[in-house]
Amino acid sequence: MPNGVRHVVGVIVGVIALPTVYYGLTIGTDELARGLLNDAETPRLISVLFLVATGVALALLTSWQWLSGLAPLLAGLPLLGLGALWAFQPRIALDIGTILQLPGQPRFGSTAGASGLYLVAGVLLLFAAIFPSRWRARERHIPAHAQTPGQHARDPFAPASSFEPARPFEPARPFEAPRPFEPPAPASPAASTPTSTPSSAPSSAPSSTPSSEQPEKQEGAGSLFQPNPNNTGSMPTIPAPLPKRRPQPPPS
Repeated sequence: MPNGVRHVVGVIVGVIALPTVYYGLTIGTDELARGLLNDAETPRLISVLFLVATGVALALLTSWQWLSGLAPLLAGLPLLGLGALWAFQPRIALDIGTILQLPGQPRFGSTAGASGLYLVAGVLLLFAAIFPSRWRARERHIPAHAQTPGQHARDPFAPASSFEPARPFEPARPFEAPRPFEPPAPASPAASTPTSTPSSAPSSAPSSTPSSEQPEKQEGAGSLFQPNPNNTGSMPTIPAPLPKRRPQPPPS
């Protein structure tokens, strides 16, 4: 999903999560205090439900890495400011609680504000919003078996700065056909003509290379695509063409 869409979704979730966390903490703590003072089970059961729902909302805002950092930021800043007012200016905070008061809830928000729950929730949400992974788009990890030849396997547990950029795809080299064998070099006349030995040499000395071995050497030196002119015995003879017959005129 694009990074801009993540931020838009984060703004929507943050706007919805702010009243959810505020009223969940306020009603939950007020009903819990009322149930303890009056020794009633119904207010205590309602307070437990509101506090559990608020805890789930806070857990999603702080631990969901896909969610943009705008969601915990928009929900945490007002709660942090309200908690600071309850700590330093309780009269102003009490007036704000009266404005946001629901019907049938006396002294709305005094229990959560005096106990510091607004301040704790605001710090928790702001701490979850400062992580860089909440603001940048997550890189998609490609498995090793699904990668192209120009890519390398990445370690999913390594930091983002240590990832090597993918190399561009190198096309394969064109296939080169094998070259034919080169024709043999012509033999020199001195090599084909037997040299005579001087008369003073002993008769036991070997004479020049026999002529019978020379055709055998020349047979193997021929090219693969050229016929050997010395090998006349293996070449087939072509018969003489037959004379053409002239057509005879028809009998009269």
